[in-house]
Amino acid sequence: MSITIKQIAELTGVSHTTVSRALNDDPRIRPETKHRIRRIAEQHHYVPNINARGFSRGKTATLGVLVNYLGDPFICEILQGIEDVAQQHDYIDHVRRFT
Repeated sequence: MSITIKQIAELTGVSHTTVSRALNDDPRIRPETKHRIRRIAEQHHYVPNINARGFSRGKTATLGVLVNYLGDPFICEILQGIEDVAQQHDYIDHVRRFT
């Protein structure tokens, strides 16, 4: 399991708000503090929680596509096209497939 913002805050001695701001390059955070927080985040393989990010922003970058048969090559091409266009427009940065 990846480290959380709260755990990074504990390790760096700052609030979780400061960690979030530092990771999002907020100008209110001193460069030295950003560097320290980012170093800890990298060392511990921090990965943003996409659910928390969607909640805080009030929207998610979730696309849902329902198909009844994936064996058809045409359906696979359509799905690949949807994914390609979404990524080109920075709509999605993480793809999760459910089967």
